[in-house]
Amino acid sequence: MSEQELNEILSTAISLPAETEIVEFKEAKTGYDFDKIGKYFSALSNEPT
Repeated sequence: MSEQELNEILSTAISLPAETEIVEFKEAKTGYDFDKIGKYFSALSNEPT
């Protein structure tokens, strides 16, 4: 997948009016821990569909 294709997917997700089953927005206001983010993504990817 090219960088342009990824940017198009991201633009589409950002333009959604609200979160969906597939898109969930998170905000890091003052900082974030990359290790915690990795664990969070891992947990999401292991959820049953």
